[in-house]
Amino acid sequence: MPTDRIRRAIKQITEKPDPARLAQIADLASRASDAAETRRAPLEPIMDELEALTGFREGPRYWATFHGGGGPEEFAAVIALPLPEPIIDLDPAEIGALLAFEESVRLGDQAEYQRILQYLSACLGDAFNTDLIYWPHREMNAAELLDEVIKRREILREKGIAGLRAYERGLAEEVMASGDAPLWAQQWAEGVLARD
Repeated sequence: MPTDRIRRAIKQITEKPDPARLAQIADLASRASDAAETRRAPLEPIMDELEALTGFREGPRYWATFHGGGGPEEFAAVIALPLPEPIIDLDPAEIGALLAFEESVRLGDQAEYQRILQYLSACLGDAFNTDLIYWPHREMNAAELLDEVIKRREILREKGIAGLRAYERGLAEEVMASGDAPLWAQQWAEGVLARD
């Protein structure tokens, strides 16, 4: 059962912004993308206006490759409202509640889904990344995913990022040594081994 602070965080993540604000942000995103791609208008003033409105700022490369995904409307829905303040001392039950919420919206509202992924990353840092959902080293049910996040958080606390990378490298070597690892697990392992 979610704690009060998790219920408040989920409520803030799922709030719907004012439609006029959404339209304004979507328009700025479209204009920024067009300016970066075509150079028909200066990009900097558009980025300044978007940053003043939302706090969001990315450089020209981001805007030149912006098209795709959910487009300006989904982008606006994701950044229109600030995320809740990250909770860095989450207990296992709270992590489980956030992961359960993530799973419940995975195939639903994509703006909410992107916001919960961002929030999990803000709260858990390197202990959580989307590889655990999309490109895991093995199939995991909800309880196993929670255990994996908790284990990664403990490794980070005890050994830092170098310890987490060593842990991931060991997992990747196990996946590659296995003769029956699924293709997605092999792709994850190849990425980890190429990184190190």
